Amino acid sequence: MINHTKIVLLLICILSLSHCQNTEVQEPLEFENRVEFLLHELTNPESRHVMVAAHRGDWQWAPENSFSGFKNCIEAGVDILEIDVRLSSDGVPMIIHDSSLDRTTTGKGKVKDWSMDSLKTLYLKDASGTVTQERIPTLEEVMIMARGEILIYLDKSHNTVREILPVLERTGTLQQTIFVSKFSHSKAVEQFGALLEEVIYVPVVEYKIPDLVNHTNEHMRKADFPVYQVRIDSVDSDSYRIWQKLKAEPVKLFVAATWVHHTMGHDDAISRTDPDQGWGWLIDNGFSLIETNHPYELLRYLRNKGLHD
Repeated sequence: MINHTKIVLLLICILSLSHCQNTEVQEPLEFENRVEFLLHELTNPESRHVMVAAHRGDWQWAPENSFSGFKNCIEAGVDILEIDVRLSSDGVPMIIHDSSLDRTTTGKGKVKDWSMDSLKTLYLKDASGTVTQERIPTLEEVMIMARGEILIYLDKSHNTVREILPVLERTGTLQQTIFVSKFSHSKAVEQFGALLEEVIYVPVVEYKIPDLVNHTNEHMRKADFPVYQVRIDSVDSDSYRIWQKLKAEPVKLFVAATWVHHTMGHDDAISRTDPDQGWGWLIDNGFSLIETNHPYELLRYLRNKGLHD
């Protein structure tokens, strides 16, 4: 007499074995350097890795926009350095935030009135105003240091794109450089040309931009930008409504927690006492790139949540 139960169990075993044999084993991805890993994460909307962007480097423990601050961030595992570009009188891109030298260096006057060689004679001050032994870096020096190590977000760069791009080409760092911009798509093409597809171009979504809805739609219609920076001040703004739509798109969302009016109050300040209501709220609401003045605290928070390596 045929034992139907045994036959059924045998078929199940055969099918299960066949399924296992046909299932491809996912090999872990290998990357030549950390930038390759970060670029993979940047273009993977399914990734749980939340990226940390250090505002002006490690400015609380080293001079802002300084080599020592940048190196501290790299060693800590920060993903993005946000740095500022100003041109010297002879057209060399220098890394300094203010248009004036007075606050952060031993010099006086405007950056644009000093040559690169003369700027290199100055010393940087730390956050307390104490003079250090550090000098103002050039963009080229920073990009050589950062190559393969960390992504670079060039702030204050909208008027200096044409001076910056040759430096990035020369140092082989186009693909690891972020430009966050309010340019219209046509203006971005005019400024960057064919290199728009080589750099990491991040359109801004902000209520201050005229005709914001069409501005954003144009970017989304004409290019596949992997990241958008969203600045949300209230639930009544166009930026809030567009943000809600972008959360359903296969893109990454970038926010500056350094500013209360970019985060609807969920900024660095509240994060330091209640990180779940600050950084945690931003993550829960779709942001996976966070710029901060407190990169080490944010890294610790993310690692405790399993959201960073």
